[in-house]
Order: sequence, then C-alpha cells, then structure tokens
Amino acid sequence: MCPPRSNSSAVPALLFATVALFIAGCDRDANGGPSPALPAADSIDSVVVEVWDESHAVIEEKRTTDRRAIESLLAALGSGQPVPPHKCAGWGRILLHPSTGKVVELRILPGHDNDRCEFRREGVIFSMPRAAFADALGLLGVKQIPDASP
Repeated sequence: MCPPRSNSSAVPALLFATVALFIAGCDRDANGGPSPALPAADSIDSVVVEVWDESHAVIEEKRTTDRRAIESLLAALGSGQPVPPHKCAGWGRILLHPSTGKVVELRILPGHDNDRCEFRREGVIFSMPRAAFADALGLLGVKQIPDASP
C-alpha cells in the first residue's frame, strides 16, 4: 500500500496564486511590472513630507504647494522600479493631497545602497535614484535623508 499523498505542494502553489493575483491588480509600467501609479503632478494641490526619528516621532515636517517642487518629487517617485518584498523600517512618509480623491500615502524607506532610496505604496516597494529624490526633497526644504541601511 502506498503512503497517502501530501498536500504540501499545494501551499507554494496557493502562495504563488495569491501573489500573482495581487500583482495583476496593480497598475503596470511599460515593461508589464507593477508601477507606482501616482497621480499626475497637476492634480496635486499640496504635499506633506514627514521625517521620523527611530521611534517614528515626527522630527521634521515640510508642506508645499510649489508646482516645481511637486513636479520634481513626482518625477523622482515615478521613476521607481518594483523590488522584491522585504522588511525595511521607514524613516518618514509623503502625503500627496490631490484636488479630488483621497490622499495618497507613501512610506519612505532608506534603501540598501548609497545610489538608491525606496518607498512603499500599498504594500509594494519601489526603488528610485537617491540623488533625484534628495534633490526633490531639497526643494521642499528637507535637507538630509538617512543613509542606506545594510
């Protein structure tokens, strides 16, 4: 008599199907991957950037309605490419206030090398060039962003 068949192969298949359904529901970039799907810059009335300490207490908050700063920030964020999910402590958040619709919240993550920075939107992590992001935050008055984490 043969031993009963295990359903252990069903777990990876179910996990794969769940992830595939989640990614299928995301907006897509030109290459078919998940996209940050940010609102257009001209639809954003204001932006708030919070910088946190280690306990997530707000230590700096900048607000702007400046069109140039908003466009620069959205260009940096829009260049984000999806990266595999991982645990990464945030050091701040960005709130995009559109003229219509609900506020878009992005968690800012340090990234893992000195050339890249990351943000999380709706559970998906995106990596973008650190220099462009730092320049955009500078236009909002944020002068220092944390170094990459190991």
